[in-house]
Formats: sequence, structure tokens, C-alpha cells
Amino acid sequence: MGMKYRRSGIVGMAAAMFLAIAGSGSVLAADPPVDVVTDGVVTVHWVDPVDGPMAGASIQISYYHAGDSTAGALPPSVTDPAGNAPIGGVPHAAEGSAPVLLNVRGERSTRTTDAVGCTRVESWLAELDGVASNRTVEISLGASSKSVDMTCPEPEPSDESVSGVVQLPTGGVAGATGRPERTLPPTDVAAAVDGDRTATPSLIALLAALGVVAAALPIRARARVTTPMTGRRRS
Repeated sequence: MGMKYRRSGIVGMAAAMFLAIAGSGSVLAADPPVDVVTDGVVTVHWVDPVDGPMAGASIQISYYHAGDSTAGALPPSVTDPAGNAPIGGVPHAAEGSAPVLLNVRGERSTRTTDAVGCTRVESWLAELDGVASNRTVEISLGASSKSVDMTCPEPEPSDESVSGVVQLPTGGVAGATGRPERTLPPTDVAAAVDGDRTATPSLIALLAALGVVAAALPIRARARVTTPMTGRRRS
């Protein structure tokens, strides 16, 4: 019986020590940091000297102590049509504490398409590092880089390349196609040839008649020469 009570006392002491340690740890963990206050307001202004207000730009702010290896980040914000973005809940140093520094990054991209289908993408980037945070801060950004990318659709194939038929305008001359082509005679020449074909029988008959007359002429000439010589008498 004595051993049973002794064991219960040891278990109770161990439980009490564990609760005491856990309770002290909870108190230490609940202590808030005393060197940072998160009620700062930063207003970012971004107006490009050439392109004007950077409306719809994304603004990202990260914060850190000098020498920190990692930095915290705030949710991104977007500029209004005038290029302004007020951002609340920004950490800044409590009185007498090490300063909190801010890195501000702005990004903007636009896409436009013209009447022929060409797409123009313009992108801007602005960065400003090491800005000391405070209860209220005004930051003006200037674009550190800008890029322009233009892409146009491929031209559609013409009717000539699809069908293989060369279409000529009125009065045009076809180019070389790599194979011989038969050239047709003009319309007036063809008409003349057809007319000659219809006159050919009459022409043949005329030539035949002329040949008959020409053949008879020599015979009559010889008769006129020989006939008077045979009937003449000597005196």
C-alpha cells in the first residue's frame, strides 16, 4: 500500500512540473515584438514622363531590418487611373528601435490589337529599394525599364498559290510556266484564212483556163509561119 501512494506522488509531481514549464513557455511565446508597429500608410505615385499615369499597375512592397536575410511582404496593390496606390498596414519601427526598410516594385503591362491583327504588348518596370518606413510615406516611382513586343499574323495564301492557276488582268501577259504553250492566231488572220478557203475552187478554175489558152498559143504561131512558104512560086 505504501508503494502505491509513493508512485502516485511521483506522478503528480511530474505533472505539476510539466504544467509549470508549459505555462512559462506560453507566456514567452505570447509576448509581441516591441520594435515594429504595423499602422503605417504608404502612398505610391507612378506617372511616367512619356507615357503618363501608370493606371492598373501592380505595386509590391517588402519590408525588413537592415542586415536581415529574409524580408516580409505585403499583399499586392493596384494603382488607380491617376497612377496612385495608397497602401495601409505597412510596418515601421517603434520609437527607439532599428529602422524598417522598404523595397517597392511596380509592374504594368498593356496589350492592344490593331485592325490588321497585329498585337502590341508594352511592359514597364519600376523599382525603389531601401526606403525608410514611417507612419506615413510618399513614394514616387519612375520606370527603370520598358519593353515593346509586336507580333503579326501570317499572311493568308492567295488564290494563285492555292489553285495553281495564273490569273491575269485584262491586257496582261502571262509569265513563263516551264512548259510550251500553243499561241493561237489573231482573230483577223483566222477570218482571212477562212475567206481564202471559200475562194479556192474559183481560183483553181481560173488557173486551169489560163493554162489551156497558154498551151494553144504556140501551135497557132507555128502554123502562121509555115503555111505561106509552101504555096509561093518562083518567077
